[in-house]
Amino acid sequence: MKQSSKAIFYLLVTIGFSFFACRKGNYMNDGVITGLDSRACPCCGGLMINFKGETQPYKGEFYLIQNSPAEFGIDSNSVFPIYVKVDWTSEGCTVGALGNLITVTGFKKR
Repeated sequence: MKQSSKAIFYLLVTIGFSFFACRKGNYMNDGVITGLDSRACPCCGGLMINFKGETQPYKGEFYLIQNSPAEFGIDSNSVFPIYVKVDWTSEGCTVGALGNLITVTGFKKR
């Protein structure tokens, strides 16, 4: 009985590691960071990201990233557009028909 318990334990550990290993590198969306939002309104500011391939700032449906650009290695010398893979959550703040405020929870440059 003891031998079968060890085998079951090792099997469960292997399955557990496999499950978490499969998650690595899988992101919710591909996106394009198009630049910094310079508008002055309550829900404005931050980086603009588009999930539909648009590379121009303020074009199409875009979201505003609440995180600091420094968290992603983006500074005043960065060249836009920046192609990324991201996980994110909605912050619920909308700016009219333009851009929703989001928080990025996972990030990788493509």
